[in-house]
Amino acid sequence: MTTSSILLALLVGATAAPAGAPSATMYAYLKPSVAPVPAACKGSKAVAGLVQVPLFGEDSAACPVARVGDQTITLIDLSEILAAAHESRETEGAAAGQKGVEQQVGPALDRLIQVRLVTEEAREMGMGDVPEAKQAMALFEEQVVRLALETQATEGVRADPAEVERLYRDAIREWKVRTVLFKKQADAKAFAAGVKGGGDFEALAKKAVAAAKAKDGGPSEWVFARNVQVAIAHALAKARPGFLSGTIKLPDGGFAVVRVDDVRYVDDPKAKASAQEASLLRQQRIALEKLLADLANRYAKIDDKLLAKLDWEAKKPGYAALAKDTRPVATIAGEKPITVADLSAELTATFFHGMESPIKEKRVNKGKTEAFQKLLMKRLFEKEARARNLQDQPAVKRAVQDYRNAVLFAVFVERVIVPSVKVSEAEAQVHYEKNKAKYSYPQMYKLDGIAFQTAKGAQSAVERLRSGTDFQWMRANAEGQVKLEERTLSLDTAAVVIASSLPAGLAKALSGSVTGDYRIYAASEKEFYVVRVVENIPPKAQPYLEVREPVARAVQEEKTKQAVKEYADKLRAAGDVEVYLARIGT
Repeated sequence: MTTSSILLALLVGATAAPAGAPSATMYAYLKPSVAPVPAACKGSKAVAGLVQVPLFGEDSAACPVARVGDQTITLIDLSEILAAAHESRETEGAAAGQKGVEQQVGPALDRLIQVRLVTEEAREMGMGDVPEAKQAMALFEEQVVRLALETQATEGVRADPAEVERLYRDAIREWKVRTVLFKKQADAKAFAAGVKGGGDFEALAKKAVAAAKAKDGGPSEWVFARNVQVAIAHALAKARPGFLSGTIKLPDGGFAVVRVDDVRYVDDPKAKASAQEASLLRQQRIALEKLLADLANRYAKIDDKLLAKLDWEAKKPGYAALAKDTRPVATIAGEKPITVADLSAELTATFFHGMESPIKEKRVNKGKTEAFQKLLMKRLFEKEARARNLQDQPAVKRAVQDYRNAVLFAVFVERVIVPSVKVSEAEAQVHYEKNKAKYSYPQMYKLDGIAFQTAKGAQSAVERLRSGTDFQWMRANAEGQVKLEERTLSLDTAAVVIASSLPAGLAKALSGSVTGDYRIYAASEKEFYVVRVVENIPPKAQPYLEVREPVARAVQEEKTKQAVKEYADKLRAAGDVEVYLARIGT
């Protein structure tokens, strides 16, 4: 069990969220004691002695709905929890629409207050000074501040129309190709030279195949650039009808010679969108690279000679020595320098299984430039972001505060709550008995089938099978079957399949079946399966000893969640909590 799962359970809770999207016309009605109303609650007005603000309005997002000590809970906090609850429950047939939102708001606000009380307690207990928590919070703040700068730097960047068009045409290009495959490059070269010298492609291909020097790739066929091997796509990138490739080396060690008979472009909206996205990402990367170059000129001095001669793969001074080397590779005005040791640590982070193998395989030095650029960007972007006071942006401050709360909550639960939660064998067994459906083997089948081209053919086959015709005889002799290579469904009597993994239509067709039954499944308008239920394996509860560990974890999670709630309730009774939200409605 993780503390993050406890936090999510507390925030989302068990109350059903609305199945429909919350209405933007709903309003929150706040008690007059909320302050300061004009500054934080834009779009507010007095209604029947209360302050009315849009519940999901962007302008009213910062409006306070409750206060826990010196922490304020705002409408955006509440709306995000409602959205999380909605996403987690929308498939469960929850109560729909506006009424569902009204029922959810109260419990959601209570859970927010619980979490804030716990995080305030954790803060007072000094848990924010726990080294791991402190490091995590600092790292997150750095990342958010840098991201704010990157967002600002790329805000006006757009995809390049010319680049989009080029990428799109490359993606939708199709070639009609004729291919001959060779084992030896010399044979491929001789074939290509013969064709280019005026020889007939087909005659020479036939001769090479007869001599066992080549394998015929079959008649000309249309292929997409994205569906052919990279080597072939690269060789044909600018090919026109009549083009003959040289020898193309293939990943399997063989060689291909390809003739292009025709070229066409087939419109594809998805490919257009992908090209648009790829161009936008590239333009954004260019903008960030320009910003990095500008910041490096203004703030940094790079020791290019030292960077060039650093060698983590050499025996001397050796990787261990460079990992402790404090020589500066780059100095940054007003900041700590980037040292050889810093760069060593950045390189180390790219290899998850230690440095011994990468050093032996000469893979470390190749990443030197990229690692340095990444490290330089981190340092310079953070410096520039703070110079622009981006850490004071409301969105940044809120993200940092939310993360701090999450970390404090996690540390508190781990250190205060979890040690006191014990799960007895009896409690685990009671939970198991109450929730056997969760700890069961699923419905499974062993299936066999015959695919027919028409519904009539499938129906006729079922009737004959139910009358006693042998299934294997039917498979071997029935007319109107779909060819094996054209079937979209593979049924293997040796395989056990889980019912939930089957196509929805097939699962529905098999509903209520027993071993020996025959059912019809329409996979498409031209593919109708007669499915034989070789074996129906009904759901069966797993023995307790097999699921003892997950059962114990589930009980521990339930007890931990309850313990957190009880602790928060005590804090609330003795604490400084004020709720401004009176009700919601239209």
